[in-house]
Amino acid sequence: IGMGKADASPIDVDRELVLGLFIIDESLSWLFPKNLQEFLGKNESQVGDLLDDPHFQMSNRMYTINGRSFGNARGFNVNQWERVRWYMVVMGNENDIHTPHWHGNTLLHHGHRVDVLQFTPAMTDAADLFPDNPGVWMMQCHVHQHVRGGMYSAYSVQPKPSPTRNQ
Repeated sequence: IGMGKADASPIDVDRELVLGLFIIDESLSWLFPKNLQEFLGKNESQVGDLLDDPHFQMSNRMYTINGRSFGNARGFNVNQWERVRWYMVVMGNENDIHTPHWHGNTLLHHGHRVDVLQFTPAMTDAADLFPDNPGVWMMQCHVHQHVRGGMYSAYSVQPKPSPTRNQ
């Protein structure tokens, strides 16, 4: 009757994928100062100096796609001509403004054909990909600091015969 199959997946898509864009600041862990003392042999004063150092602060920020960075996200494999629904989520603070970009193919987002989306913190959205261009393609956040920090990965489109071609 509705828009879902018996398993609650949408009837108008072949595959669903989740894309989470997150900056993980490891220094915010309550164990972080203790770990610095224990594993680096730093005293409280030295730990305080490290925590105040802006370069050290930046070194503890991980720019991730689904919790992984520098091309290590997994599971973004689709087939040519299938409809893929991407569910996207962004959480965080003022640094979590993201512009994910899919190279090689375009998405349908609110009736518009796009290859880049814009997100601010605490935002979710969905877009459909109907990949017609097979290959291994980059997906990345186009914010300079984020891509430099590793917020990129690959997605692959496996070639399939055209659904409109007579076999």
